Amino acid sequence: MRVFRFIALLLILPLAPVQAHPIPGYFIVHYNRVGQDYAGWGLHVWGDGVEPTRSVTWQTPLQTDGRDSFGIFWRVPVSSTMSTFSFIIHKGDEKNTPQDMHAQ
Repeated sequence: MRVFRFIALLLILPLAPVQAHPIPGYFIVHYNRVGQDYAGWGLHVWGDGVEPTRSVTWQTPLQTDGRDSFGIFWRVPVSSTMSTFSFIIHKGDEKNTPQDMHAQ
């Protein structure tokens, strides 16, 4: 099973520490905001590679799975045959980047 990592950044910052023991079947999205203001930010995911274990809509994005010294993070369950999926971090209609992001 493949394990994927992605660092989503608002500004160019040092990379997050690498997790010592990655979790098989999950894609980890780490997000850092300079002001550490994370209230209301969620992760919207879609595509064939995402396992539908949690209901995700634009109005109800995935809530964070945790916070560490780098910022917040999500563990996105992916299928064992994952080829690609898309995601965006947003707060209401405010996006962290104008373009959708993709993982493969």
